[in-house]
Amino acid sequence: RIAMESSRECTVSQQLDDEQRPLALASLPTDALAHICSLLPAPEDLSCAERTSLHFQEAVVRALRARRYGLPALDTTCEPSWTQAALWEERRDRVPAQPIAVGFSHVTFVDDSGRLLSCGTEDFDAGVDRPGLLGHGEGVRRLAQPTRLPVTGQRVRFRSVSSGVAHTLAVSERGDVFAWGIGARGRLGLGEEEDRASPTIVAVGSESRAVAVSAGGAHSLALTAEGHVWSFGDGALGQLGHGDLSSQLRPKRIGDLRWSRGTAISACVVHSLVATSDGAAYSFGHGNSGRLGHGDTARQPSPRRIGGLRSEHIS
Repeated sequence: RIAMESSRECTVSQQLDDEQRPLALASLPTDALAHICSLLPAPEDLSCAERTSLHFQEAVVRALRARRYGLPALDTTCEPSWTQAALWEERRDRVPAQPIAVGFSHVTFVDDSGRLLSCGTEDFDAGVDRPGLLGHGEGVRRLAQPTRLPVTGQRVRFRSVSSGVAHTLAVSERGDVFAWGIGARGRLGLGEEEDRASPTIVAVGSESRAVAVSAGGAHSLALTAEGHVWSFGDGALGQLGHGDLSSQLRPKRIGDLRWSRGTAISACVVHSLVATSDGAAYSFGHGNSGRLGHGDTARQPSPRRIGGLRSEHIS
């Protein structure tokens, strides 16, 4: 009898202990963990949750995706943490907006309500026609004062613009890239060489959000929130940075910069420059007149760090 009562007391005590013991993270459903993460205000807080337990990882990913952060692929070895990508993106959001861009014969603006305006002409260079350059659709070839572009579809707020010789790029506040103008050699990144007379969305990565663009002569650069640099268009002089002289009809990430985080980009007529988070500057493309800064005039088809700036921090 004493043994039975003792056993019963032990069972009751065990039940009380089980009721009072806090639930283990492993026993909570992912939806519950995701809800907890969604209530955390900043990526720093999500980082603390992620470091607490591996059980939080999927929940953290859901929370970051819900906030539309551009996250790296799971096999991206240079990204040890999902929240590091989110923290990096917040820093990328500090990239200054570029509300005005000067092309060869046109100018593009972004007003304080996020709308695009342009003026100038599509006829230049001894009468050579550049259809679609102004972005107002077919038939609008000259505007003597800034005029809002009739962007169709859902309401889009733009953040930055960049005008090249015969095309223009723009980035929306959502991180989408738009292009219009001459499409020859793939400079619009649309998978073809057709011209576009009005802004057309460009696919830059599958889950990336762009923070900056730069339109060159016949090529383009895009910088995403993760610090990845993409290029497309004419590559005949190595200005795309892919190690060859091929053109790209769609955006292609520059592989030689995969271990670096881009912070700024600039595309000129036949060469390009990229600044990275460690203060380095890289150049590639046509080296005539020493424009690449490497002490020679050689063509450089892959990004090469500018040695003369190693003692400087380019920010």
